[in-house]
Amino acid sequence: RGELDLADDSLQSLSSTLARVRELGVQASNGTLNDTDRQAVAAELDGLLRTALDLGNRELDGRRLFGGTATDRPPYELQTA
Repeated sequence: RGELDLADDSLQSLSSTLARVRELGVQASNGTLNDTDRQAVAAELDGLLRTALDLGNRELDGRRLFGGTATDRPPYELQTA
């Protein structure tokens, strides 16, 4: 039951995170933001990306919730260029 509750909570939180990403995308695309505003949006998007990664890498009792059969390591990591 604990695993299902945590999975449900994680997916609900991810849904809220993605809704905020969409809001920011719409806000940023309207062409009225200045450079400072765009930088603030970019910083918030970066934080939301990290939140999504944290949610995808949640664990319970030492097992990654969304890791499939590889539950001993994080299933998602940030790739930087």
